[in-house]
Amino acid sequence: MLQNLPIRLKLMLIVMVTTGGALLLAGAILISFEFSRSRREMERDLKTLAEFVAQNSAATLEFKDQGAATETLATLKARPTIVGAALYDSRGRLFASYRRGGGIRLPPRPQKEGVAPEPGALAVFRPVGFRGEEIGTVYLRSSLDEVGGRVRLQAITVGVIFILSGLAALILSSGLQRLVSRPILNLAGTARAISESEDYSLRAEKQGSDELGRLVDAFNAMLVRIQERDSELQRSEQERARLLVLEQGARRQAEEANRLKDEFLATLSHELRTPLNAILGWGQVLRTGKLDEATTARALETIERNARAQAQLIADLLDISRVITGKLRLDFKPVDLPHIIEAALDSIGPAAGAKAIQLDVALGPLNGPVLGDADRLQQVVWNLLSNAIKFTPHGGRVEVRLAEEPLQAVIQVTDTGVGIRADFLPHVFDRFRQAESSPTRSHGGLGLGLSIVRHLIELHGGAVEVASAGEGRGSSFTVKLPLAAEMFEEPQADRRPVVSQVWSLTDLLKDVHVLVVEDEKDTRDLLVMALAQCGAQVTAAESVAEALAAFDRAAPDVLVSDIGIPFEDGYSLIRKVRARRPSRGGRVPAAAVTAYAAAEDRQRALEAGFQTHLAKPVDPSELVTTVAALAGRRAAVAS
Repeated sequence: MLQNLPIRLKLMLIVMVTTGGALLLAGAILISFEFSRSRREMERDLKTLAEFVAQNSAATLEFKDQGAATETLATLKARPTIVGAALYDSRGRLFASYRRGGGIRLPPRPQKEGVAPEPGALAVFRPVGFRGEEIGTVYLRSSLDEVGGRVRLQAITVGVIFILSGLAALILSSGLQRLVSRPILNLAGTARAISESEDYSLRAEKQGSDELGRLVDAFNAMLVRIQERDSELQRSEQERARLLVLEQGARRQAEEANRLKDEFLATLSHELRTPLNAILGWGQVLRTGKLDEATTARALETIERNARAQAQLIADLLDISRVITGKLRLDFKPVDLPHIIEAALDSIGPAAGAKAIQLDVALGPLNGPVLGDADRLQQVVWNLLSNAIKFTPHGGRVEVRLAEEPLQAVIQVTDTGVGIRADFLPHVFDRFRQAESSPTRSHGGLGLGLSIVRHLIELHGGAVEVASAGEGRGSSFTVKLPLAAEMFEEPQADRRPVVSQVWSLTDLLKDVHVLVVEDEKDTRDLLVMALAQCGAQVTAAESVAEALAAFDRAAPDVLVSDIGIPFEDGYSLIRKVRARRPSRGGRVPAAAVTAYAAAEDRQRALEAGFQTHLAKPVDPSELVTTVAALAGRRAAVAS
């Protein structure tokens, strides 16, 4: 029923109900306060009067003078509120009494000291002492009529104020509601007129610059767009005839494009299968061991040529994929992390203020810059802060810390929000994963923000972690970024000399200790064999732990490491190596040999601490040449 009322009456009703409710609540509080205050005053006066009567009655009780005791109690007639009084001896027997009116019943025996509420009255019991001994009890009873009178007067006053305030609110609301209802009614009238006439040139009259004024502006802007679309529809009708003429040509072009696509797929399949046919065929023939030396050499050359062709084909396909998908590239420069964090805090400040969330910021100094993309790092900090504020309730707290640990900067964002379940912690950074996935979830969003954070941080050579004590106990995100270390120039030696020239130099790597870290056995054996053929002392390891153990035994002259190693990757290895003292191999020249062959992968390897980057499949001669250059044998290779 209320929904059908005019808006002006709804506004007046809101004002009246709000005002009335507030006044009623305030009146009830005032009346309760007055009643409590008056009762406390009565209790205090009654205790004082009982003390007075007890002092004046002590002698009469001691000397059993009942008449004097009665006269003492009779003096209470001067107090209209006292309707009954009594004196009891030490045995609890009634000794003397006073009653105002005949209907007053006195207690047959005294109770323990204190105030005792009675129907319509308040009573007090007070012991009578004489020379340190208790010889009796005084009982006084006071009527609550005076308190009731005060409360009634207060209620009448509140009622009068309520009526006068209601009338004032009615008068004010009847005038003020026009400020809201008039623009809305005007807008509704314009909409009705447009609906009836379908004339989209009509406009609503703007009467202010407040929210209603902006609503009118938005309504008029919508009418402009509708009018423009109506004109566009008319033009599209004229355009349709021309498009019908072009439709045949467009269909032929689509059929041609489809045919070219089929041809491309067929060609791609052919180009992928052809090298594989030669590689597999010659490999099976070689396994028979029945080929002469010339045929064996031709077979190996064929396998190598086709493998290179297939590798190039795959590289081309990956390049095309990056162009189509717009693969992310970072602009690495020395950046000021405190400034980046402050910029993110400035942008997130209004959101925190809207929820009264306290931002506790402590940005410690760093001994060096971080090499990274300033915009992307700011996006990381903003995502973490936005996530913290999103899941922190009103009045909570978000802490932002920046500190330095050995060779890395640490950013920590901690909140007092809803926390994370233990079973969900491993999936926090997964794409499209959210702790609440039901239709009734309280927090919206797609679940990509934290996944983007992890992707960007990993592109910077860092790591991100999350911790939470459970639901309702907040969460903490920690980002670790490597500080910019000394960068070495990449060797510029000729990477592709003639294979026979390299293999003929059997002493090229003599006395050079090379540590090869590769988890794939076949590739590891190939690298070890190629280096050993040129005189190197080679130590092989298949994990980061084994590589570090080899460093502890004897630091190598050159490190050759894969990147994609299980459990800990090559980036982790080179960071740990660079953290060692120079005497323990901290400055050993290092080459990354990896299937991650994109330009950004090469850049990341160099920034992590490698001196050069070789893409798989690696040419053994190129590997030997690179190791020789890193070991200072550049002149020997050039000769």
